[in-house]
Amino acid sequence: MEELDMASAKGRVQCMKVLLEAEVDLDGAFLCALDVGNMQLAQRLLEAGADVNLGIDKNDGNYSAIQMASWFGKRRCVKLLLARGAKVGRALQDAAVRGHCETMYTLLRYRWDDFTPKDFREALLGAAEAGKADVIRLLLMLGPVGLMIDDVRKALALATGGDETRTSEKARANAKCVRVLLEAGAAVL
Repeated sequence: MEELDMASAKGRVQCMKVLLEAEVDLDGAFLCALDVGNMQLAQRLLEAGADVNLGIDKNDGNYSAIQMASWFGKRRCVKLLLARGAKVGRALQDAAVRGHCETMYTLLRYRWDDFTPKDFREALLGAAEAGKADVIRLLLMLGPVGLMIDDVRKALALATGGDETRTSEKARANAKCVRVLLEAGAAVL
């Protein structure tokens, strides 16, 4: 319902209560609350029955609420969703590509066992391609033994290659990634 979405986005708690009592559709309002980072409303909507694993159809795929929150670096929203049992999906990779280290740390702290070596590998490669040196450092420090030298070398290739029309800012970010990866032994073999 459009009214519930609007009340959620604007943080109108009293309006939300009235609309919730009228048993309207909760999921759109829940996404709006997450989008603006309104934890109080998101919590109330979950208590009222919003789907913690809500799927969001986009042109290029289906995303979950936790993936959306991770992509935008909404660490507190991620923590709420994890506490309510959200499935992690590709949330680690989404946070990594955008450079949201605190969000990644939250995901790993609360759901370490839900991530596979493949998740860490994809996060590392995405961060290297996006020029996110701090994320690379975090993944190399916390990542499982599954991050093998081949993964680090692939990340080095991504950080050094790619679009030749990079801005100077992007070039500096990638150079920083290359330094971090070299420190990790990427060029040893």
